[in-house]
Amino acid sequence: MASGKSQSLDQKIKQIPDAPGVYRFCDALGEVLYVGKAKSLKKRVKSYFSHKKGLSVKVRKLTEKTKDIHIDVTASEDEALFLEDELIKNYQPPFNILLRDDKTYPYVYISTHEMFPRVLFSYRAMKGEGKYFGPFPSSRIVKNLLAHVRKKYPYRDCPREVGHKSYPESCIYDQMGLCGAPCIKKESFDHYKETIRKICEFLEGKQKSMIRDMYKMMLDVSQKQDFEKAAKIKKQWIMAKKLLTISLAKSDAWSRGITRGLIELKEKLKMTSRIVSMEAYDISNISGELSVGVSVMFHNGKPYKRAYKKFRIKTVKGPNDFAMMEEILYRRFKQILKNKESIPDLILIDGGKGQLTSAIKALDQLGIMGYTIAALAKREELVFIPNQKAPIILGRNSYARKILQALRDESHRFSLAYHRSLRSKVFLESHLDAIPGIGPVLKKRLLRHFGSVKKLSRSSKKEILKVPGISQKTALNILKGLSKD
Repeated sequence: MASGKSQSLDQKIKQIPDAPGVYRFCDALGEVLYVGKAKSLKKRVKSYFSHKKGLSVKVRKLTEKTKDIHIDVTASEDEALFLEDELIKNYQPPFNILLRDDKTYPYVYISTHEMFPRVLFSYRAMKGEGKYFGPFPSSRIVKNLLAHVRKKYPYRDCPREVGHKSYPESCIYDQMGLCGAPCIKKESFDHYKETIRKICEFLEGKQKSMIRDMYKMMLDVSQKQDFEKAAKIKKQWIMAKKLLTISLAKSDAWSRGITRGLIELKEKLKMTSRIVSMEAYDISNISGELSVGVSVMFHNGKPYKRAYKKFRIKTVKGPNDFAMMEEILYRRFKQILKNKESIPDLILIDGGKGQLTSAIKALDQLGIMGYTIAALAKREELVFIPNQKAPIILGRNSYARKILQALRDESHRFSLAYHRSLRSKVFLESHLDAIPGIGPVLKKRLLRHFGSVKKLSRSSKKEILKVPGISQKTALNILKGLSKD
């Protein structure tokens, strides 16, 4: 044919529905070349192949290389936008340079690294660790959505160093009921933490109850004949429903990817049965100090946090990553044998050949056999397996690779968080030692009563005086000493 399409591709184009959605152009090897969205998939895809003379050089090259087309129909254009962005992130197609580099969409960012996280609107990556939600089709949708969320779940967005400094008075957002004012200790740490959890759930698509509440509110206001207010609530209700639809669509797309990735992993690792459970192992230390190890589990490609384990390194002194990896594998699988647990379908080690050898040594000592183990090395993301010199190379668009990366990254995140919490605990406890009037006995009582120095630092003088042996003067010294931290 004049367009250079194969007959099968031509037939596929004719069968494309006249509906909104996302299309993927693939080459002869199945690699994704381009991802696009359209109000009408039929018209958009057809336009690439109908009028070749009017096409740019870039588009001509794209159509020449395209040997297959995949279609994902969506409920709306907005949903197509979100799915397009998700697929571009996953596949990183070479012909999507313009979309990837030049166009940005708004996100919601939650600064989870802070004691009292802020909820912010952003077009770019923010400083510090945090959670990102989005992208959203427009800033208007984000701002309206956050306005309703804030009425139900008051949060802070100001730059005050909450938790470390004490402020004489709160700002106007407290007076308006849009912030719980943790800056003046009006809202507790635990209550604010619960607020942030609910906001995250809403932004993750778990907002059905909130949508129901908004609908009831809309009806109540309408019955009171406050139609202007009802119209505003209706707009927010429609946006919340749209976000829920999009969240479910993104989740569905990733679920399909997980299924494909687990099948590919099984084939690449030459496994005989399907992969259900996977455990990853990582260690964290600074020059061998406060060394820790962790194991995290994925079940059907998703985190299974109830099975996460933490280990303080006991037998290794100094920086020896190989020996530490051997220790945590030995201790974890000793637990598995003792508790008669099932061995994970896949064991993943963070590291290269050295870490893999250490892990196998630990399993051999316990006489464990019939397992599948692999190591994922950083940078090139090479996969090493026993009795094979050459590493397995997974394509950058491979869902198998993405699953291993997600598992490895989760183990890395969990080990760093554990190590950071220990460092913080040691640091705070050392500051407690420096407070006048606090000896080993009182220190032990305080920690037993409050559970941690952090909780102690957030307590009032009245609460501190409840601990036996604490005088008025010592209580004041504690408040003064810990407020500096």
